[in-house]
Amino acid sequence: MSKEKIQEPDPKVIPMNPDAMSYLGWFMSDSQNLRSWGMSIFSVDSYIDSKQFIENKSALEIALTEIEDDVVKIREFLSQYK
Repeated sequence: MSKEKIQEPDPKVIPMNPDAMSYLGWFMSDSQNLRSWGMSIFSVDSYIDSKQFIENKSALEIALTEIEDDVVKIREFLSQYK
C-alpha cells in the first residue's frame, strides 16, 4: 500500500481587521445615541418649536447619519470577504 500525499487546498486566511472593529464599535455607540435621542423625542409630548425639541431632533439626525456612514463602511469591509 503506497502512501500518497494528499494535497489539501490552501485555506484563505483573512487577517484581523482593526479598522472594521473600530467601525463596529462606532456603529454600536452611534446606535445607542440614536436610541437615546429618539427616546427624548418619541416618548414624550413635545412642542416642535421648542429649543429642546429642535436640539434633540438635530442630534437624532446626526446620529442617524453617522449610523448610515458606519453601515456603508462596514459593508465595504465585508465585501472584501469573497
